[in-house]
Amino acid sequence: SKSVTLILITYVLLIIEGALRKWALEPIHKSLFFIRDPFVALSLFLCFRHRLIEMTPLVIITLAMSVCFLFLGGYHIIAYNLNPVTVAYGWRNYFYYLLFALVMAAVMRRADVDRLIRWSLIIAVPMGVLAFIQWRSPTNAWVNYQLGGGDAFLVTAGVVRTTGTFTFTAGFVCFIGATLACLAAAAFTRGVPKWLVALGAAGAATCLATSGARMAFMHAGVTGLLAFACEAVRPLARQRLVVHAGVVCMTVGLIGGLMIFYPQAIDQMAERSHIASQHEDSGKRFFWSFFSGFTVGEESGLFGLGLGAGTGGGSVAATGQQVFTMAEDEFPRVVLETGLIFGLGFMALRYVLSGWMLWQSIRCMRARQDAVPLLLCSFCIPLLLIGQITMQGTVNGYGFIFTGLTLAALNTSSEFGEQS
Repeated sequence: SKSVTLILITYVLLIIEGALRKWALEPIHKSLFFIRDPFVALSLFLCFRHRLIEMTPLVIITLAMSVCFLFLGGYHIIAYNLNPVTVAYGWRNYFYYLLFALVMAAVMRRADVDRLIRWSLIIAVPMGVLAFIQWRSPTNAWVNYQLGGGDAFLVTAGVVRTTGTFTFTAGFVCFIGATLACLAAAAFTRGVPKWLVALGAAGAATCLATSGARMAFMHAGVTGLLAFACEAVRPLARQRLVVHAGVVCMTVGLIGGLMIFYPQAIDQMAERSHIASQHEDSGKRFFWSFFSGFTVGEESGLFGLGLGAGTGGGSVAATGQQVFTMAEDEFPRVVLETGLIFGLGFMALRYVLSGWMLWQSIRCMRARQDAVPLLLCSFCIPLLLIGQITMQGTVNGYGFIFTGLTLAALNTSSEFGEQS
């Protein structure tokens, strides 16, 4: 359908947008940041015009909250003289792609879910080649050029943190996490050929090894553990022996490949993790991120300091400079921007949605041996819980697009039984 085509175009643009902005068309990079938005708008229009979306409680609550946030933004414009562009940008980050996720859930069939997974694995192959070239190149090489001409982020002295086609490391980390989730899901479905799984695994392993990002390895760990858990609870029938062996071989191959072909990268990652652990307690920060939003209520008040004012893009519209005037972590920044009432409500929506998707994915696994929704959850749920979805454009796109993909996989789980 047209809506599915628009979804696939939006997904591809999410991946190549950064390359256009930093290498091909840098003079108009600010405009290119919104290159996906017209396709999202058209898909929303088609879906609501043809009444393809069912008015479920999730859809009703999301639509109601999105309207309430429009009124909240209007209040911020009048009361604080906030730039309307900042408010519009803030509303986009909160709800535009969340509504797009609901459209994905409504229009995608299981064959479409498999198609997006296939595309992810295909793209992983050239992305792995690019990441390897970036890793082996000096910091001032063309492939390591940073948008705006800034210095590249380093893993250790002289070794860059690769960014692939993205303008920032966070985007590349999302690409790796999403690809690994798709790779694991592909091992549990017949909709993806196994030769493509092998190629995608090679590309994903290269991206992971050269990324120098602890969060990328965290995504790999979560997805890997869930893949083994899914495989452990499946009945060990004779017709599944090939799949069981395939999952084990793929995992061993990934780990072995990293150790054999990228020992230097692994050593560099270990060195960076050791240095970072001396300056911060990652575990403490992780758990604190779920409660830190409650500590800023006195500063934010009931209605917040300004929708979108705490983001880089919003600050550009408001002040002409990219400055981050609020909290770095997601939960407290959302509360500071939108206040206790709306901020806590929005985060509650994300938490409840995460819990509901996880529960439904487990039910699909138990009832139909369909592991695809659960493995897609391994990537999108961490982003919904603690990811900087309302702050960073690529994280926003990946978080909500893969939420939509997971919802679509849940809605079409009955088709998995027919497929198998």
